[in-house]
Amino acid sequence: MLARLLTFLMILALPLHAQEVEADDPLAEFLWTARPVIVFADTPEDPRFLRQMEEFATAERDLEERSLVLIVDTEGNEALRERFRPRGFLMVLVDTDGTVEYRTRLPITMRELVRRVDNMTSREIELRAERAARRDALEALRRAE
Repeated sequence: MLARLLTFLMILALPLHAQEVEADDPLAEFLWTARPVIVFADTPEDPRFLRQMEEFATAERDLEERSLVLIVDTEGNEALRERFRPRGFLMVLVDTDGTVEYRTRLPITMRELVRRVDNMTSREIELRAERAARRDALEALRRAE
């Protein structure tokens, strides 16, 4: 199962290679659309890396709801490594505006990651907009009846 998860995660990171050629910022394609979560490790066998990947394995819904894009680098992506300068295991959470919101050298639980994302100003704005859209849709339905 872990092998399938790692294969899936590596596929998620593939668009990054094409994007590196197009811009100086390796995360430019995610600006204003997604929150990259970059997980670095010197090797896919790093116990911290494996533990973090296990956390992500059960969190597809949480990742999707919060526009989180998981990027895995165990092979030395130059552009990413130059920007974040990891030494061994590192996980970085980047907001939609490109700012680094959180860095850790230890694996964290999905509960902790979700809490951190939900406390971001950009996420609070998204939630308010979603609530307003639902409220407007309900109003429109009531008027139509």
